[in-house]
Amino acid sequence: MLVRLTACLFALALAACARGDSTPAAQTPGEACRSSDVHRALQAQASVAVIVMLKDGDDPRARQDRVLGDLGADFQLERRYESIPGVAGTITRAGYARAQQHADVRCVQFDGTGGGA
Repeated sequence: MLVRLTACLFALALAACARGDSTPAAQTPGEACRSSDVHRALQAQASVAVIVMLKDGDDPRARQDRVLGDLGADFQLERRYESIPGVAGTITRAGYARAQQHADVRCVQFDGTGGGA
């Protein structure tokens, strides 16, 4: 029972994070989820694998296209997500800095490239 309750609470917290519920209104785009892991990794290497989470809204494909166009060569696309508003790929330092300020970007997080399906 305790395991099931813990799993449910974790799922609820994860869903709230994905919706951006914990993001205060005063923060700038992309600020709420800045990953210190991404920042540290980019200090040591020219590019890293990330997931760029986009803000919720209409036409997620158009927002993906806009972000990808604005990041240009500083982001190498690996995967477009259809069920969540985001893209995965490799980002450079310059791309990371631009993504953090992009109006459509909610979060840039380190992609541990797990075994998800």
